[in-house]
Amino acid sequence: MMRISVATGLTPPVDRGMAELRAYERAGCYDAVFLPDDPEILDVFATMAAAGMVTERIRFGTAVSDVIRRHPVLLAHQAVTIDHLTRGRLILGVGAGKAENLLPYGFDLARPVDRLAEALTVVRKLWRGTEPVDFDGEFYQLRGAESALRPYTPGGPPVWIGAQGALMLDLVGQHADGWLPALMPVDAYEDAMDEIDDAALAAGRNPSSITRALFPVIALTDDRDQRPVTDLTFDKRTQASAMCGTVDQVEERLRAYEKAGCEHVVMVNLTPVAYPDQAAHAGGLFDTLASRFA
Repeated sequence: MMRISVATGLTPPVDRGMAELRAYERAGCYDAVFLPDDPEILDVFATMAAAGMVTERIRFGTAVSDVIRRHPVLLAHQAVTIDHLTRGRLILGVGAGKAENLLPYGFDLARPVDRLAEALTVVRKLWRGTEPVDFDGEFYQLRGAESALRPYTPGGPPVWIGAQGALMLDLVGQHADGWLPALMPVDAYEDAMDEIDDAALAAGRNPSSITRALFPVIALTDDRDQRPVTDLTFDKRTQASAMCGTVDQVEERLRAYEKAGCEHVVMVNLTPVAYPDQAAHAGGLFDTLASRFA
C-alpha cells in the first residue's frame, strides 16, 4: 500500500505551525510531514525538535537538506539528535543543493554530486562507528573524530535522496534508503527506477531496500470543470509539473504511479495559488485524498 505524506514550511507564529503539525497527526491518514530546509522559513531541525515534543506518531522528514550549508559532521549530529527527540521518527532527506539557497550566501556549488557522495560516507561512519573516525576525502577530512552519541534508530535514521539526473540516481542506488524525486511522467519514473536498481545491484545492495517515493505539487478543487489560475506564480510550466483537479482525478493519476512501483507520495499543497477560492477547505480535500490510500 502506498503511503501518503505532506510537505509544508513553517513561518512565525510558531504556535500556528505546531497546531498545523498536530492536525496532520490527528487526521490519521498521513505517514509523515516533510519540511523544507530553506533560509526563508523556520530552521528545519529546530522545528522538528519542537514538533517531536508535541506529537507521538507522525514522522518528520527534511525535504531536503544539503551538505554545503550543513557540514556532514553537523548534519550527522543534528539528525541523531532529532532521531532521539522523536524516538525514531526522522527521515533525513538530502540533496545536492539548490543554487538559490547557496550562491547568494557565498557557498560554493561546484561538484555537488561528488560532495554529497563523500558526505554520506562521513555521516554513515559517524553513525555506525565504535571508534574515533579518520577520513581523508577530497572535500572533508576527519582526524580522530569522536561521535559518542549513537542513533536511536539502529544504524541511523533512513536517508532519502532527492534525485532526478543520472549521476544522482546512481547515488540513490549506492547510498540511499529512499528516493524522493519531483513529479515526472510515469514512463520516466519507471526508467529512473531501473537506473537505481542497476546502481544498487552494482554496489551489492538489494534494490527492494530502497523506498520509491514521489514529491508532486498538487492543487485540489471540488469542481471538475474548474481550470487553474494562470499567473506569474502558477504559469503553464508549473502546471505541467503539477497534479490539478478533483480528488478523484488526482487519485487516478497517483494510482498510475502506485502501479508503476511508487511506495510513498509526499504532497505539496499548491491549491491556494492554483484555485484561490478553494484555499479555505483545501485541507479537507487533501485529507480526503490521503484517506483513499489509508
